[in-house]
Amino acid sequence: MLFVVCYLCYNNSVMIWYFLAAGVLFALLAFWRLSWAVRLVMVLLPAYLWRMNIGGLPTTWLEVMIWLCLVAWLIKNRSRLWSRLSRALKRGGPDKPYPFGGEIVLLLFVSLLAVAVSHFSQVSIGLWRAYFLEPLLFYLIAISVLGGRRSLAVWVWPLSVSALGVSIMAWYQQFIDLTFLNPIWSGELRATSIFEYSNAVGLYVAPILMLVLGRLFALEREKQIGGRVWRFIYYLIVLLVGLGAIVFAKSDGAIIGLAAAGLLFGLLANRKTAVVTVSLVLCLSLTFYALPKYRDYLRHQITLTNLSGEIRRQQWRETWQMLGQDWHWLTGAGLAGYRRAVAPFHQPGIFFNSDNNPDFHRLTVFNADYRAAHWQPVEVYLYPHNIILNFWSELGLAGALLFVWLIGKYFVGGFKIWRYFSDREPECYLILGLIGSMTVVVIHGLVDVPYFKNDLAVLFWLLLAMMGLADLWWNKKIK
Repeated sequence: MLFVVCYLCYNNSVMIWYFLAAGVLFALLAFWRLSWAVRLVMVLLPAYLWRMNIGGLPTTWLEVMIWLCLVAWLIKNRSRLWSRLSRALKRGGPDKPYPFGGEIVLLLFVSLLAVAVSHFSQVSIGLWRAYFLEPLLFYLIAISVLGGRRSLAVWVWPLSVSALGVSIMAWYQQFIDLTFLNPIWSGELRATSIFEYSNAVGLYVAPILMLVLGRLFALEREKQIGGRVWRFIYYLIVLLVGLGAIVFAKSDGAIIGLAAAGLLFGLLANRKTAVVTVSLVLCLSLTFYALPKYRDYLRHQITLTNLSGEIRRQQWRETWQMLGQDWHWLTGAGLAGYRRAVAPFHQPGIFFNSDNNPDFHRLTVFNADYRAAHWQPVEVYLYPHNIILNFWSELGLAGALLFVWLIGKYFVGGFKIWRYFSDREPECYLILGLIGSMTVVVIHGLVDVPYFKNDLAVLFWLLLAMMGLADLWWNKKIK
């Protein structure tokens, strides 16, 4: 409910007093129970929608919470942090480095270069703060505060609460009032929940659902269903409600990403799930083959020959042209520079063969009425809507390669842990859930923007934090 109030009222000047009051309360919580404050940040990741201008500086509630957590963390741990810093200076490096520590240093350097490419504009500095500095700060805080528990469950449940809240709002829009919060998108009959567009629902909820699925299997393996049935029921509800929200949002990329991640999870979880998964895939394949309507729909989705796919392909062609000019292939366009850089290569629209007419090309050339009926205007988007091109255009070639390395290292570490434990211990299902989460991010990211948004950037680094901690914990266990 807090999400809804924030979204409705963030432009109201009176709300600045609520903003400040909430900040005082959160600061008190952070100094009293920092672990609770960190979990609350994870629950309220979409609270970036509550925006304010304080002293002329635009900020969001998510940013305020992260900075308050940082202040509380530094003050509460000042003695320990100072001693560790002293030892690190003497030894020439930290005795207990954070996971992905080297990559974080490189990313800060590369992202600052991207700000420089954008001539240190106010917008680029703001995006750097929201998409890199603050997510990385929260990554360090979360590992320090929650990492000592040696359990991924303490990370999953606050994220599941957040996904449940977002999903319930999508259900409300679907069955009660589709115009609630976002009447603009109601014409497309797509739920947006608390977000500004429909695909944001799938981008945020889908990766968390894979964590929830892993937690469900881990609970079953721990034989805790009988004694703690309500915990199992809760996660099952989150999974079902979240799936419904993604369907109501009609987020095809998230659905395909979840299907691929679910297929991977089912094949690797254990022999029973592998048999069920293979049987289900065969049945669905036969069904799609027997029903031309669904077969054609799936073919258009995979080959990107539907309207959304054609728009994406046009975006990618324009982006490649932009990257081929000057030094853009090396430096990118800089943070917040994509729209300006790609504008000279942008086409105002495309001709879309919506009725699959075999004579489409001739008619668009010689028939003015047909050409006008099949013309689809295309705006200049903020990003190319492809995970590689997104990072390349914003951070340059080095940034794109760095994120490829990060994601590759994430998968290698996850499969290494899974291979050792197999299905003998509950932790393997949590690891499979983490692998599935990043699988959703990558597959959905082939046609969308799974990082460059406040909540998604923090969520991405939370996934890396969980995998990095798991690698540390279970490497010690293996040794």
